[in-house]
Amino acid sequence: MAKLKRTLCHFLLALIGSMALPVGWAWAALPTPAQPSTGGGNNGNWLEILKSWGKDGVAVLAAIIVAGGILWVAWHYLADLHEVRISKKEKGELIVNGILGAVVIVMVIVLVNQAVTVID
Repeated sequence: MAKLKRTLCHFLLALIGSMALPVGWAWAALPTPAQPSTGGGNNGNWLEILKSWGKDGVAVLAAIIVAGGILWVAWHYLADLHEVRISKKEKGELIVNGILGAVVIVMVIVLVNQAVTVID
């Protein structure tokens, strides 16, 4: 019985050891990471690479926020235009809402730009 346990233990160790060889080959063939646009991560420093990619991600998120703001203002303006056409609102209100929408878009762009600059 003891001989069977020892044989089984040797078999399992050999099996685990043989599985470690392909893993070692896979680790040896890792590609070099792509450099983010903000630089950083020289000499394979993964933390600097992740930090730089995080900055790039914030810039993309800022662009999504600005695009969402533009779409929201455009949607609101088109809804007001519809109300002007069915005579619920006057053209003066449409013009005021258009000007205020443009101001909101400019303010969102300025604030998001400042936020991205602070993070960089």
